[in-house]
Amino acid sequence: MNDSAASRAAHTFALPSPGGPRQHHTPTVRAGNPRQTASRLLSYLGHRRSAFAWMALATALSSAMSLFAPYLLGRAIDATIRGHDVHRLVALLAYLAGAYLAGLTAGFIQSLIAAHLSQDATRAMRRDLFARLLVLPMRFFDAKNVGELMSRSTNDLANVSNGLNQTLAQLMASAATLIGCMVIMFWQSWRMALVALAVVPVTAGAARAVARLTRRHFQSLQRELGQVNGFIEEMITGVETIQLFHQEARILDAFHARNERLRRAGVRAQAVSGSMGPTMNLMRNLSYALIALAGGLLALHGLVSVGTMVSFLNYAGQFSQPLNQIANQYNLLQSALAGAERVFEILDEPGEADPPGAVSADEVKGHLEFRDVSFAYPGGPRVLHHVNLQARPGEKIAIVGHTGSGKTTLMHLLARFYDPDEGVILLDGLDLRAVAKSAWRRKLGLVLQEAQLFSGTVRDNIRIGRPEATDDEVEQAAVQANADALIRRLPQGYDTQVGPGGAGLSQGESQLIAIARTLLANPSVLVLDEATSNVDTRTEMRVQEALARLMHGRTSIIIAHRLSTVRRADRIYVMAGGRIVEEGTHEELIRRRGAYFELCRLQWGAVDQEAQRLR
Repeated sequence: MNDSAASRAAHTFALPSPGGPRQHHTPTVRAGNPRQTASRLLSYLGHRRSAFAWMALATALSSAMSLFAPYLLGRAIDATIRGHDVHRLVALLAYLAGAYLAGLTAGFIQSLIAAHLSQDATRAMRRDLFARLLVLPMRFFDAKNVGELMSRSTNDLANVSNGLNQTLAQLMASAATLIGCMVIMFWQSWRMALVALAVVPVTAGAARAVARLTRRHFQSLQRELGQVNGFIEEMITGVETIQLFHQEARILDAFHARNERLRRAGVRAQAVSGSMGPTMNLMRNLSYALIALAGGLLALHGLVSVGTMVSFLNYAGQFSQPLNQIANQYNLLQSALAGAERVFEILDEPGEADPPGAVSADEVKGHLEFRDVSFAYPGGPRVLHHVNLQARPGEKIAIVGHTGSGKTTLMHLLARFYDPDEGVILLDGLDLRAVAKSAWRRKLGLVLQEAQLFSGTVRDNIRIGRPEATDDEVEQAAVQANADALIRRLPQGYDTQVGPGGAGLSQGESQLIAIARTLLANPSVLVLDEATSNVDTRTEMRVQEALARLMHGRTSIIIAHRLSTVRRADRIYVMAGGRIVEEGTHEELIRRRGAYFELCRLQWGAVDQEAQRLR
C-alpha cells in the first residue's frame, strides 16, 4: 500500500471504542434559511408550469365537490323534515353521489400529477448531486466518508421525494378547501363562523410549536442515520481485518452504541411528529363542541334550520381538516427541507476550477520538474519539505523510500488532486497550475497499486482510456498489454461482464486490463505507483513486459517498494521524511552505501558483494 493511502487507511480504520462515536468530520445539520431552501427546492419544479396548471384545475374541482357535498346533504335533510319530498330527496342524493365520484376522480388526477412532479424534481436533484460529486476536489472526499455521502444521496433525497409527493397536492387542496369553507360558513351563519374561527389562533400556535420541535428532531435523526451508514460502510470495507484480529465483538458493541443513538433519535422524532395528530384532533373536537353549542342555541331561537346546522358542522369538520392536514404536511415539509439542505450543502461545494486563461496541453514533451515543493494535506502536518527532482523527456525516474516518506503524495500533486503549498511543479517549463486540469490529465497515465475496474464488460473498461476507440484498437491495446490471451479465455471474451471493483478477476488480470486502458489512452507522461506489488511472481513477469512497452518513449515516474523494478531507471530518488535524501543511478547509489544501499540490504540481504564489485 502506498504511503499516504496507508496512513489514511490506518486513521480511517482506527477501531472505535464502544462508549462513544468516532468523529467523521460530518458537518452539523442546521436549519439555515428554511425559506431560501424551500424557494430553491421549488425551483426544481418551475419548468413544469403546465403540470401545475392541470394540478390546480384538478385541485379546484376536487375541493369544489367536497364543499358542494355538505350543502346537498343539508338540503336533503331539510327536504325530508319540512316537505317530506321523496323525489327531491332522491335527486339530491343522486347529485351527492355524483359530487363524491367527481371529487374522487379529480383527487386521483391531482395525486398522479403530484407524483410526477415530485419524482421529476428528485431526479433532477439526484442528477445535479451526482454531477457535483464527480467534479469535487479530493480534499472534499478526504473530509467525508462514503456512508455519509451515500446517506445524502439516498435517505435525504428520499425524504425530499416523499415530502414533495405528499405536500404538493395536499397543501394546494387544503388551502382551496380552507378558503371555500370560510366563504360558505359565513354565507350560512356568520355567528357560527365566528365561533369556528375563534379556535384557529390556538390551533395554529400549537401546530407551530410541535412543528418546530419536529424539525429539530428530524435533523438529529438524519445526522445519526448518516453516522450509522458511514460506520456500516467502513466496517464492511474492513471486514477481513476485523475477522483477522478477532474484533467482531468489539465492533458489534460499537455498532450497538450507534444503533441505539439512532433508535433514540428516531423515537424522539416520531414521538414529537406523532403528537401533531392528537393535538389537532383536540383542537377539532373543541371546535365541534363550541359550534354544536352555538348551533343548538341558534336553532332553538329559530335563527338556523336543523339542516343548516348539520351542513355547517360538516363544513366545520372540513374547515378543521385542512388545518390538521397543513400541520401534518408541515412535518413532512420540515423533513424534506432538512434533507434538501443537506443535499444543497454538497451542491454548493466549489468544484475543481482552472485559473482564468488556463492553457491546454496539446503538445507535451514531458519535461517535469518539482522545484522546492512543500505540501501538507488539509488539517494535517507537512508531508513534503522542499522537494527538488526532475524527469527529462523520455526518461525513467524512480522514487523509492519507506512507507510514509511522501512518495505517493508526489503523485497526487502531479495529478493535480492537490497543488503545492510552496514551490512549483513545471511541465515543459510552464507552471502546472496554469494548465487546464482536464487537458493535463488526458496527457497523464496512471497505473496504480490496485487497478480500479467498473461494472461493465472488459471491453468497456479498456475503452475508458479513449471512449471513441474502435474494437480493433481496444484489442490491439490488450495485445500490447499482454492481456489479450487471458481476456479471450474468459467466458464471453472481451464482452465478459466485470463486477464492481473487478470482481471475478484476479489482481494480476485486473492490472493487465488497467495497463491496456492506459496504453489505449496513449499518455505523454506515465506514473506507475506500486504497479506490481499486488501480483504474484509469475504474473509480475507479464506485467513487467507490458509496462516496458507502456513506458517506451514516454517520460515515466516509477514509485516502488520492490527495488528490483527500479534498477534500470535513468535516475533514482530516495525519499525519507518527505525529503529527497539521495539521487543517482542504481550503481551510483549502491557505491555510496547510503539510504538506498540500506533499503536494498533490507530487501535483498546480500548487497555488500555488489557494492564491492562496483567500487
